[in-house]
Amino acid sequence: MHPYETGTSCDAPRQWAGCLALAPGVAVFRGQAGNHQTHQHWAHQLAMGLDGPVQMGSGDKVLCAPSLFIPAGVSHSLVKSVLVSVFLDPTTELARGLCQQVNALQAPTDIAALSPALDTRLRDMLAGERPIDVALRELQALLAPQTVRVTDARLQTVLATL
Repeated sequence: MHPYETGTSCDAPRQWAGCLALAPGVAVFRGQAGNHQTHQHWAHQLAMGLDGPVQMGSGDKVLCAPSLFIPAGVSHSLVKSVLVSVFLDPTTELARGLCQQVNALQAPTDIAALSPALDTRLRDMLAGERPIDVALRELQALLAPQTVRVTDARLQTVLATL
C-alpha cells in the first residue's frame, strides 16, 4: 500500500478517465484521476478536487485542501480522485500569472493551498458544466489576457478530433 493511501480505494486499479483541453503552454484535465507513484514534472500543476479535497503526498507530508498548487519540479503523488488538473509551462505568461495570484513561489519547493477566493474563482471557471475548451480559454484570459490569441482553425480541428 502506498504510504499516502487509506481505505479500500488503494486497491482500486489506477484508471484515468475524463476530458482534456490543450493549448500552447497549458493543458487542462477534468475527470477521474487514478493513484500514481511519486513523480515530478517540468510543469507547474494546479489540482482542484471535485469530489472532495485533493490529497497529495510530498516527501513525508500529506497535504489536503480543496485546491493545491504544485510548483514545477516538486516530487508529489496524488490519491485517486475526481478533479480538475491544470498543467502550465513555467516559462509562459500563463504560469507567471498563476504564480502571482497563488503567491506560492515565495518558497518554490513547497506545495501550497490556494486561497479561498482564488479557489472559488477558478472552480467557477473550470469545474462547471461548460465545455473544457471554453474553460481553458477563460483560464487563459484570466491569467494572461494580453497573450490570448485566436488559434489556427486547422489546429482546432486536430485538437477537437483528439
